[in-house]
Amino acid sequence: MMRAGPNRDYYLKNRKGSKERHDLSNFLAIQLARTPDHIIQIMFPVLAADYAPSLPISKAVMRQYLAEAHLRATPRENEVKAATDWVNGLMAAGELLTKGDALEILFEVALEKVAPLLHDKAWSVEIDPKERFMTSDLPVSKYWSSSKRKSYQGVGVQDATEIRFPLDPGHILVLRPRYPEHRVVVSDARVQTINRDVATHSYRFVISHSDQESALVELSLRDRPAAL
Repeated sequence: MMRAGPNRDYYLKNRKGSKERHDLSNFLAIQLARTPDHIIQIMFPVLAADYAPSLPISKAVMRQYLAEAHLRATPRENEVKAATDWVNGLMAAGELLTKGDALEILFEVALEKVAPLLHDKAWSVEIDPKERFMTSDLPVSKYWSSSKRKSYQGVGVQDATEIRFPLDPGHILVLRPRYPEHRVVVSDARVQTINRDVATHSYRFVISHSDQESALVELSLRDRPAAL
């Protein structure tokens, strides 16, 4: 894991309204947007159209695309019908986005809608003196309490209990709806919880100190690989 460039106090000295906090909010928003899950969601129609040997897309071809490229599992018939109708409807209306347009919209939403939400949250830096924080191929991620997990199909930036960004093995930036903006040394249990969450939210790999091998072995990665 690489060391963070700025001093860790940098993330707290730049209070709401500062250019530095604005810029870092934009960076965090882009990182949240550029996940395989988000990219494949917005690019699904054009990727499905590219996959098809002819247009409009038949249900048989859509079923094959969902099974082999998108879900990587056998789709339900209602999923096949809904996806086929959606993509063919977009094409018929001339509203099928190019890959470039889809990505442009994704990042516009990140900068215009998500970044301001991040900027206005309460920022704190949690410290592990033993430098055991891990990171992954999903460096910025959302977490929520068990009560919210039961209440929502998914939790967005506004509803997330915490948004975490590991800065280096000893420091992690945590954004919350309300919290003191300070630096705080956290317990071993908190470090273990954070690392466990890092692993379960990762796509393909986790990054840690080389002396963390025993801790890595105990972690469980997500069952489903990334679709892209």
